[in-house]
Amino acid sequence: MTLVLIDDDPINNFVNQKVLRKQKDDWAMMDFVDPRKALEYLVKTHETPPSVILLDINMPVLSGWQLLDELVKNGISAPVFMLTSSIAQEDMEKVKTYPMVKGYINKPLNDDKAKLIFKHFG
Repeated sequence: MTLVLIDDDPINNFVNQKVLRKQKDDWAMMDFVDPRKALEYLVKTHETPPSVILLDINMPVLSGWQLLDELVKNGISAPVFMLTSSIAQEDMEKVKTYPMVKGYINKPLNDDKAKLIFKHFG
């Protein structure tokens, strides 16, 4: 099982991996601070997509929404959880337009929120 974290803040990625590893230390985890690099990786490995993607919304160069649009365009349907500091109602509503988005989680990630993510995978 593989988990991909996409957040432009390397400290968030580091802390999130620590929290997630408390729940599933046997999962492979990788993180990207540049969403363009993440997209490149996901497109290159589209035949074996990750088990889950945790995606920030507000990132420079390529937003989480733009990255989701590119995933759809490239036929990548890995489950996605938006992991964001955004409390905007329009963001919470917009996730409903993407079938691959399984949840909207407000930062910071904690043990209870991590359990909700992994609950989808038994």
